[in-house]
Amino acid sequence: MRGNYLVCFVACLILTFVVSGPMSISDRITDSENVLKGIAVYAPGSRTADIIDDAIDGIEKFKKSTSLGSDAKSGAIGNAYHQIANAGGVTGLITNSVNTIFAKGKLGSVALQLFTFMLAAFLFLFVNGVLEFGLARLFLENRRSRATRVNRIFFIYQVGRTRRVALIVFMRTLYLFLWALTIVGFPVKYYAYRQIPYLAAENPDLTHREIFKLSASLMKGQKFRLFLFDMSFIPWWLLSVITFGIMKYVWLDPFYYASRAEVYAQLRGEALTLEAPASARVHEKLQGLISHVGAKPRYSFVNLALLFLFFSFVGWVFECTLWIVTEGLLVNRGTMYGPWIPIYGAGGIIILLLVNRFSEKPLVCFFMIIAVCAPVEYLGAWFLWETRHLKYWDYSGYFLNIQGRICLESMLNFAVMGLLGIYVLAPVADSLLNKIPLQTRKGICAALYALFVADLALSEIFPRSGRGITNKLQ
Repeated sequence: MRGNYLVCFVACLILTFVVSGPMSISDRITDSENVLKGIAVYAPGSRTADIIDDAIDGIEKFKKSTSLGSDAKSGAIGNAYHQIANAGGVTGLITNSVNTIFAKGKLGSVALQLFTFMLAAFLFLFVNGVLEFGLARLFLENRRSRATRVNRIFFIYQVGRTRRVALIVFMRTLYLFLWALTIVGFPVKYYAYRQIPYLAAENPDLTHREIFKLSASLMKGQKFRLFLFDMSFIPWWLLSVITFGIMKYVWLDPFYYASRAEVYAQLRGEALTLEAPASARVHEKLQGLISHVGAKPRYSFVNLALLFLFFSFVGWVFECTLWIVTEGLLVNRGTMYGPWIPIYGAGGIIILLLVNRFSEKPLVCFFMIIAVCAPVEYLGAWFLWETRHLKYWDYSGYFLNIQGRICLESMLNFAVMGLLGIYVLAPVADSLLNKIPLQTRKGICAALYALFVADLALSEIFPRSGRGITNKLQ
């Protein structure tokens, strides 16, 4: 874990944000303050009460000293963080947003609940579950190579085994639910199924029956050892609570998942030494990780042209989604009439051309993206104001802003999205594009750019403005 810490940290953070949602540090601090006040009630006038009062005063001073003031604003990152935290993860946020939109349309409550349940089930199986297995894959590969990248958390999608893994997630959930009805059987089966993510991540072509059989075989006689293994992390969990959850993100999660991968590797090694005839066929399937997917892609000119439009579309989806989450309304947030925002496309291509060559050093890429995107966003805001006299974004009042055109938070936003583009979006999109014949790609590119240029001309003649599009009309 120490040899490739940043990758382990970011991968765990991705899973946390998507599956369960981040713990809000401000809420955790408030909760701790309330607990202390509750304890003080039962020890009035004592030394304990004095210590608690001092602790509460310290918390209050900390809250005041870290506040940026009542006039400070929060942009995309701040809003998204709080929305995700309150919804319990990205998948929970999606279902809540859909629920809000449909409710405003006065859709029947029964139909709405049914649709929301189906959407939540789909996201649980095809996003939460698949990413859990992808994280297991990442840590298994990280044991062997420090060149492992963050995008390996998407391994199941990359190798086209999403439906197979989703079925495994469904069957595991169903079996655990049924065993929970017996009360006694649940903890036994919980540990019996413990190695399922690692087995499926290492052998995604196996059926769910083979995976369950393998996990039960590996865990035979090992369940109590795994229980003690889990108990050994209690001090780390307590330290996470004391540090308002910071230790959980920074250290505990990467350490815990790295340790679980080591446990699986040890059990797997022990299983391979068995010579029982009945288990020979099953244990043969435990041998060898699938090799890493491809080397660093080399983007052709045609693919770069299409990636510009792809990044522009991703930016449009991001902006529209953010408006849905914060306002509950679907608005075309783009500067143009079509589903694209060119500044995201320009930023994405510049990052691929200038920053991608340093992809082996994620931290360097992070700061380089900020250095690259700051002038792009500033010049974009300046150009739109000079040509249309409209402000499509305005960071006035945001922390560390420059003339309302850029701010620290927007740069962090671009840095996170830039890393996602380098390690995940661009390689996956490039791989898919390369499956299309070159002449077909050229035709698609020509057609899309014809629409793009026409849209660009139309938006110059009739600039878009209004709620959700421009910040200030002048």
